[in-house]
Amino acid sequence: MPLPKAMAAESAFPANAGLGFSYTPPPGWIIQPMPPLNAPNPYPDCNAPNQDGFVPSIHVQSVTPAITLEEFIDNFLKSAAKASKDFKKIDQSNFATDSGLDGTRIIFETTGAGYPLRGYTYFFPGKTGLWVVSCYALRENGESTDQVLDAAMKTFTVE
Repeated sequence: MPLPKAMAAESAFPANAGLGFSYTPPPGWIIQPMPPLNAPNPYPDCNAPNQDGFVPSIHVQSVTPAITLEEFIDNFLKSAAKASKDFKKIDQSNFATDSGLDGTRIIFETTGAGYPLRGYTYFFPGKTGLWVVSCYALRENGESTDQVLDAAMKTFTVE
């Protein structure tokens, strides 16, 4: 079942949409239109309202690495540090969803497109690989964004 053109994110991504995952987006965020199935990432993003010219969004990817989760996360951190000279890891910790799915959460700071950003990446095991959920928000909103995203990711489930 394709998602509508855009919809208020007041309920979860439809569990029967064939996406392989579901979660309840933060209140006031908008689920974007479904990209074409041949797109590099065929999963819809979920965007927050514009914050001083920057639009925070939740971006979900499915990956099938040929390495362990620990190696994948280590490579992620090395690549992020190489891509941004001001990359700073704030936290890396275990993260469990309400349904008992055990993952890892990384919070970091960086700069992108001239904005000071706080980045969030959650790694969850999938049936055939990993789900990688990323978000960038303005750094100044820091800890309040931590709570909003953690609440949404607590509802993440794998189909």
